[in-house]
Amino acid sequence: MPKFFYNNYSVVNFGYNIRADKYLSWQATVKDVCSKCNNEYLSQLDNYAKDFLKKNHIYKLITTEKKVSIVYNYELLSRMLLKLTFNFLRFKGASIEVISLFKNYILHGDNYPLKFHHRIMIEVVPCYKIQKKERSKLDKKFQEIQYLPPHIVRMGDIYPNFLEEIASEKYLLRYIFIYNYCFYCFIIGGDNAKKKIRSFIRNFLRKNKSIQLLNPNKTYLTIKVAQNKTCLDTFEFTASVLYDRWNNFLKTQHI
Repeated sequence: MPKFFYNNYSVVNFGYNIRADKYLSWQATVKDVCSKCNNEYLSQLDNYAKDFLKKNHIYKLITTEKKVSIVYNYELLSRMLLKLTFNFLRFKGASIEVISLFKNYILHGDNYPLKFHHRIMIEVVPCYKIQKKERSKLDKKFQEIQYLPPHIVRMGDIYPNFLEEIASEKYLLRYIFIYNYCFYCFIIGGDNAKKKIRSFIRNFLRKNKSIQLLNPNKTYLTIKVAQNKTCLDTFEFTASVLYDRWNNFLKTQHI
């Protein structure tokens, strides 16, 4: 994550560290970047990220809203999201074979690599409203609030059940959740990559009605807030994976 995120929102310092395989306080920053790239190129993306989050009030929790609007610069937003994805995959020790082909696009805004195409989608998911019968199970700090706040930042893979239609080994499907806003980053390579990604996105959107495609030629989008799920629903898979780790952490805190 960009340094400003940790400086301004200290709660982000705590979370699940995938390398250590446990919960702890830490900052996931990549420090092996040359000063020229960091100060001249990547800092531009960090500044845009800071401006994007502030202008669009991303930190404001979404509860009963039906619609929200964002302003964006598609190139800078996509480069920012790919930079976050690139750094996360490196930190995780996962394959960066596909996304590393986009280095020049991330750094300089160059054209996509030959035979590759990239698109971004967005979804806004509201907070979960706490039910009266559930309050006794919650920590004291949640007793006076109506809505369960979302995770501030969460990233992961997407596994749609129609993945085979891509028919390519060169693809990357990732999500980046920042508060109530989920960005979906798709990269597909190979022959007819543009046609393949259009078909894939068409099916993906048909099965996920609350997700919208960002138009590279526009700077403004009104988004319908998801009505059939909450941030708690989107965390279900991650929670099932991390349940044991969280219990182990609670034991170390004598809770």
